[in-house]
Amino acid sequence: MRKAMSKPPVFVPARVLPALLLVVALGGCMGLREKTQQKMDAWVGASDDQLVSRYGAPHGVYTTSTGARVLTYDFSETSTSGGDTRRVQTTSTEVRGGKLVTVHGEQVVTEPTKLVTHQCDVHFTLRNNRVTEVSWQGSSCSWLMPKRQPTD
Repeated sequence: MRKAMSKPPVFVPARVLPALLLVVALGGCMGLREKTQQKMDAWVGASDDQLVSRYGAPHGVYTTSTGARVLTYDFSETSTSGGDTRRVQTTSTEVRGGKLVTVHGEQVVTEPTKLVTHQCDVHFTLRNNRVTEVSWQGSSCSWLMPKRQPTD
């Protein structure tokens, strides 16, 4: 009876690993981008009154040469992160009385507080007072842009 030969493990060269991780990370972002686009596309067909009812007056209005109106909304939010305080157990070695002694202790560590700004700019193109197209840019559109909740 012949013994099956086991395959050697597959090793990824170190120079290829960062590129592989980038592809995996971008794949996750593409899913979020698609979900955000679906949320934006839910507004196609809505009236300008529905937009204003949901988001208030637009931050900007532009009329194109073809007569379409573009309503612009700027969503932003600033928050803080960090600032947490925690206790860390410490161990050190000291010389005391000519002998090496292990000293156990505790230290309080506070992380610095960071100010984080999230922003999303959304442009609704309207023809005949109905949304025909939505474009957006920003790093936090998926959670800054509320879902459509038409009022009529």
